[in-house]
Amino acid sequence: MSLFKYLNKILKYINNKTLKSKGFTIIELLVSFGIIVLMTGLVLANYKKGQEDFALQRSANKLAQDIRRAGQMAISTAECVTEQGVECDKKFSEGGYGIYAEQGNNFYLLYADDKIINGKYDDLNDTIIENNISLEEKVFIYNIFPMNSMSINFKAPEPAVSISGTGTGPAEITLSLENDFSKTITIKVYETGLVEIQKN
Repeated sequence: MSLFKYLNKILKYINNKTLKSKGFTIIELLVSFGIIVLMTGLVLANYKKGQEDFALQRSANKLAQDIRRAGQMAISTAECVTEQGVECDKKFSEGGYGIYAEQGNNFYLLYADDKIINGKYDDLNDTIIENNISLEEKVFIYNIFPMNSMSINFKAPEPAVSISGTGTGPAEITLSLENDFSKTITIKVYETGLVEIQKN
């Protein structure tokens, strides 16, 4: 037998073997599919968890930013303008500006303190600058220390900071996820006007 014929036979044999073992068995396909589904589920679960953590962090940053904004409005003696764009009477910003929040809500409000200057939110006399400033989806005000509701009021020129319900020490507003109370972020507001975010 010539070398050429011998090599041709070997090639045919290899081709026949390759053709016979081209496919996968049903077991191999099911195992591969199961692994793909499992990996996809793990990735999506971590992605959703990460999105919720980011929503909590963004909500805490927004609340802290709005508290600082109230302080800046008081220092700059900003014109009192409601969320509808209506200018307030001058007397409605003489007491400064502040944030009001209640435990259990997923929103808070920015207000102008009236000329009575009581240093806290009074829904009968104060003007609401922005109502129902929403936290992100699935985020809510888990706890307010030391009371269930709180006004943080800034008045020019220093600015003087009034925090309703506090004796000594900072006020604390804790945000959490609706479906996971173990994830919380606390915004601390000191009587000096310093605002601090603490991840718990």
